[in-house]
Amino acid sequence: LIKSIVNRAINYDFVDPFHKYNDTTLQAYNGIIQGKLDWLLMRNLHINQFQMGNNDYSMSDHKWLQIRFTLKNPNIMQTIIQKNQQNQSKKNKLINNIFTIYNYFFFFVISI
Repeated sequence: LIKSIVNRAINYDFVDPFHKYNDTTLQAYNGIIQGKLDWLLMRNLHINQFQMGNNDYSMSDHKWLQIRFTLKNPNIMQTIIQKNQQNQSKKNKLINNIFTIYNYFFFFVISI
C-alpha cells in the first residue's frame, strides 16, 4: 500500500495538542512513576488554547486537560443534522413500505 494511505488509516487525522512525552498527566510514588495516560483526540478543529491543571495532584491523581476550539467547518453541525434527517426519512419510508406490504399480505391471507 501507499505509505500516505497507511499513515492516514493508522492516524485518521486525530491530533492531541499536548506533547506526547513532556506533558505527563499521571504521577505516582512521589513522581518516581509518571506518564501520559490522558489524551484529547480531536479532528477537524482549530485549537485556540489548551492547558493542564492540578499540577500538584491535590484534587486527583490525574491532571485535568482543557481546550478551547473552533470548528474548521462551521457548517459541520448543520450537515450532520441534515444527514440524520435524511437517514430518518429513508428509515420511515422503509418502515411504511414494510407496513404496506404486511397489510396487503394480511388482507390477502384473510381473503383466502
